[in-house]
Amino acid sequence: MAQQLLTMGETHRGTRANLATFAVDRFRTRSHAYVEPDERIIPNLQACGFGHIIKVNNNTIDRKFILALQERWRPETHTFHLPIGECTITLEDVYMLLGLPIDGKAVNGSVQHANSMCERVLGRDLVVPTQGSRGQGISLVSLRDYYDELVLMDNFTEEHVWLMTKVYIMLMFGKLLFPESTGNTVNFFYLSKFDSISKIRKYSWGSAVLAMLYQSLCKNAVAEKCTFYGCAFLLQVWGWWRMPTLSPVGRNNYTFPYATRFCGPKLDYSKNPRGSVVLYRDLIDHLRAEDFNWRPYLLLDHEPNESDREVWTAVVPIIRFNIIEMHQSDRVRLQFGMHQPIPDPPTDLGRWHIKRVNNQWDHADYRTFAPEFCEMWRQRRSRLLQFPVAQLPMFPTATYLAWYRTVTTPDIKF
Repeated sequence: MAQQLLTMGETHRGTRANLATFAVDRFRTRSHAYVEPDERIIPNLQACGFGHIIKVNNNTIDRKFILALQERWRPETHTFHLPIGECTITLEDVYMLLGLPIDGKAVNGSVQHANSMCERVLGRDLVVPTQGSRGQGISLVSLRDYYDELVLMDNFTEEHVWLMTKVYIMLMFGKLLFPESTGNTVNFFYLSKFDSISKIRKYSWGSAVLAMLYQSLCKNAVAEKCTFYGCAFLLQVWGWWRMPTLSPVGRNNYTFPYATRFCGPKLDYSKNPRGSVVLYRDLIDHLRAEDFNWRPYLLLDHEPNESDREVWTAVVPIIRFNIIEMHQSDRVRLQFGMHQPIPDPPTDLGRWHIKRVNNQWDHADYRTFAPEFCEMWRQRRSRLLQFPVAQLPMFPTATYLAWYRTVTTPDIKF
């Protein structure tokens, strides 16, 4: 008898019964309009590692597509379960689509700070007063007003430009990279990393973005959950690059980072099931191995940063302050051009996963929070996949698919 892989049972939103009863219009995502960076701060953004992401200037979300993908996500494996096997958003995808740094220190640290930190770092107290909630939020509306005010000042001093840079990064975090479930605030614990350009540049912001996206996928895998937070735009463009039959036709001239393929006004949705979760479900149900682009970046002309490329395949926990998720690259070796054997059981994050992760607020010393998994990230270069890489795309083998059909959800149509 095959080992049980999926354990959520009828609580998972993707069962036929739950699909039939969920009111799809309740499902919502968090996304916000792009803010153009002032030209004075662009050199600072580049030095901080955010020079590429500012080219992603349109993040309109098709929430029905996000919902259709969400229904296929399995928290037990941190992968999507499709008719063709498992696949997922990897650290490579984050780098290639958003241009964010991957190699670096985990974005970890204390989540408890005095409100005065906001005024010290940003020059103004923008913290939203809350009662009975954990975490401190900065209003995105107040942050945008403050940024506009700073831009209008005819001030080119290094101190003023650095202040503008920090405010802009927080806007980018709250609007695109780390949207909160509230929809109108950004957590201010990121400010603890803003002492200098060199400090910001040391962190793996790409893995932190992926960790928050994974957490949102894991939480929203439960039936009746309806608020998707985290970088939904990353999930959307990942799906469009990987599954061209589901994507609009991009007529934009795009370069790295490759999310820009789907930015701008020249998108043709005439052959895309935009806004219809029923049509998205049907297309995914009938997906064939050749319909999935296992290596979409293979022939593109960008030469990746070598230190980032080195850690793409690491089987490691990914971290964002109070979030621990697992990058199970060993389950999706085809996405790296490697043969996919029957994978080992996924890593069990135990008490640190999903809701229980909020326990970090109870740790006076953040270094006692999930120390074994933080150490795995530090040792990421010892946890890389070692299979040979093929020059051409590979596909699931008959042996793998035979195993997969015995362990995946019975709701998948083969």
